[in-house]
Amino acid sequence: MHNIRFANPGLWPGLAAVAIPVLLHLLTRRSRQRRVLPTFALLRRAISQQSRLFRLRRILLLATRVLLVLFLALAFLKPTITSPLAPAPGGRRAVVAILDVSLSMGHRRSGISSLAGVRGQLAALLDDLRPGDASNVILAGAAPRPVLPRPGADFGTLRQTVRSAEPTFERGDMSGAVAEAVRELSETGARSRELIIASDFQRTNWSGVTLDGVPGDVKIVLLSSETGRRANAGITDLRLTPATPTAGEPATLEVQVWNGAPIPRTFAVTISILKDGGDEIERTQTALVSAQAYAAGTGSASIRFPGTGRYRVSARLPADSLPADDARFLVADLTHGVSALLVSSETDGRNGAYFLRTALNPAPDAPGSIRVVTLKGRALTDTDLDATDAVVVYDVNTMPSALLARYVRGGGALILFLAGPNIVTQTQSLAAQLGPADGVPFLPQSQLDISHQGKGYVTISEGRYDLPMLKLFGDPGSGDLTQIHMRRFYLTEAPDPQTEVLLRYEDGTPAMARRAVGAGSILFCNFSPDPADGDLARQPVYPPLLQEVVRSMTRRSFGRAFEPGGSATAAVDPGDLRGAVTASGPNGEPLPISVDRSGGGVLIDRVEEPGFYTVLAGAEPVATVAVNPDPQESDLRPLDPPALEALGRAHARYAVKTGSAGALDSLRFERPLWPYCIVVVLLLSVLEQAIALLGGPRGRRPQRLPDSLASPDTADDPGDLVAP
Repeated sequence: MHNIRFANPGLWPGLAAVAIPVLLHLLTRRSRQRRVLPTFALLRRAISQQSRLFRLRRILLLATRVLLVLFLALAFLKPTITSPLAPAPGGRRAVVAILDVSLSMGHRRSGISSLAGVRGQLAALLDDLRPGDASNVILAGAAPRPVLPRPGADFGTLRQTVRSAEPTFERGDMSGAVAEAVRELSETGARSRELIIASDFQRTNWSGVTLDGVPGDVKIVLLSSETGRRANAGITDLRLTPATPTAGEPATLEVQVWNGAPIPRTFAVTISILKDGGDEIERTQTALVSAQAYAAGTGSASIRFPGTGRYRVSARLPADSLPADDARFLVADLTHGVSALLVSSETDGRNGAYFLRTALNPAPDAPGSIRVVTLKGRALTDTDLDATDAVVVYDVNTMPSALLARYVRGGGALILFLAGPNIVTQTQSLAAQLGPADGVPFLPQSQLDISHQGKGYVTISEGRYDLPMLKLFGDPGSGDLTQIHMRRFYLTEAPDPQTEVLLRYEDGTPAMARRAVGAGSILFCNFSPDPADGDLARQPVYPPLLQEVVRSMTRRSFGRAFEPGGSATAAVDPGDLRGAVTASGPNGEPLPISVDRSGGGVLIDRVEEPGFYTVLAGAEPVATVAVNPDPQESDLRPLDPPALEALGRAHARYAVKTGSAGALDSLRFERPLWPYCIVVVLLLSVLEQAIALLGGPRGRRPQRLPDSLASPDTADDPGDLVAP
């Protein structure tokens, strides 16, 4: 909001000088005398028109002189139009700026990135800070990173950071950045507080962000780098089917491409396969992907891996205005295949956990086998979960429900066998942790033992053999699930509508069901390999069934989807972790890591850019991890104008776009008006002289008529009636 401030308010009484011309006008008027002069009637009529002109001249002179004195007084008062962000005299300011350094800010138009467009504007605002002010800059990436520990007076460091800031490969956590800014502003105690946000206001990053938590007295400045439509194309997904391919057999590589343009387009994606540790690309081919306007399209290519080992699969688009999302990476590990974490309290003896572990990995040294790590429930940690592809839970005394719920929401695969005396309460606890929006496939009620009823067992009667998980068992010659006899199983509540029932018993009770939860999924198995519960462990179909279940439930690629700005984990055979364990990034630089030698987990503390990261034991590569940018960063569309207008509407809010130097200056600098007042005074002085000469004496001074000849209607001025 712009207001007018007067630098010399003590001179306000000087405005009384405006009355001087009025007083002079009244005091110089002559009194009228009424005389009847009929002989001069014709003369009166002749000069009446001229007399009206002089009356108008007199009014104009009065108005001009009043305005002249008024503007002269205003010039001494020195009026100035204030600016919202101009420093207030004697006031301490606190300014916290959020600078968006997410991947989308790297988009270039005419060689200039979106980030470069707002850097200069933000640096200019920081230049206005004065001694005594407090400020900080928060770099909004995957996590908010304040430049200073708290708002302070190190303005040089802040300006240097802003001017040298470059886009990252991360997705911006805007809600976290706003929360951090509000916290820092609240701690300053300054009288004037400002929040500056410099961003492209990308829709996928800002649609769920609200500024309602910002205190009402905080001024909000939005510096937008968005000056027009930004077209883009990016690879947003790379998926291998099956997730654990076999050497020499065909596999399908699916590529998803985002078309961020207003017209349909077809893209040529170059796919390359490089064996880990090799220098030559095994194979290169092209996949065509078509996508509608502002939509994603999917294409596929058939590939073969010539032998066992780890392979680096890359998919690339031709470079465009945002090169950071033009490539995507995937690791196909045909050495160890999938890793599974078996969580059970039964770790010794030939019990159900033993038969699960044996069925999952009957030949530990065989290429492509499932690697199994066994832990007790109480010993389970986030690091263990991050290092595995699937978690199998069987008969635990204590189920870490909160930990497992968080794991599944983040994209984990949880396979839960209904076994153990506490399974009913444990599944209820897990359902409570997931909340009403998500949930478990079904809730068990009580265990049913039919070993002494009827034929003494129940069989599987229905199955979704059209699904990839069970497709192998659609042909009884390959594996007949109906031959499994279960003596004990759980009666359940009706499955949730979002649950996919994969197998059913003869009485309609779900035998196996799956439900998507967040980015992951949960599978409930209403059967047990314990010999006391049935003959599942003795059936030839049991090992392939369990292996297909685990392989199908694992994430779409090997390991988690890792993104720049976070950490990355790799599952390694504990026996391979001999000697010094190190990790290197795409450029070969060493990286800090944490190693769990007993469990075979390696944690890379932070990954900065997309590409392949290598874990080495000594000089031998033992694991490779693929890191990819968040696919939502490829959609460069900004917030709709109404949504942008609603951002911070309840506050004193100012929005400036890149290139609007005049608009930014109007927020930064005050505009003095007193020089214009001086100019007006000079112009009024000239005008006053011109009006005074209008109709005035020319050449010989006119002779005044005697008062006896003056008309009462025309004698307004002593000089109105003249005689030659």
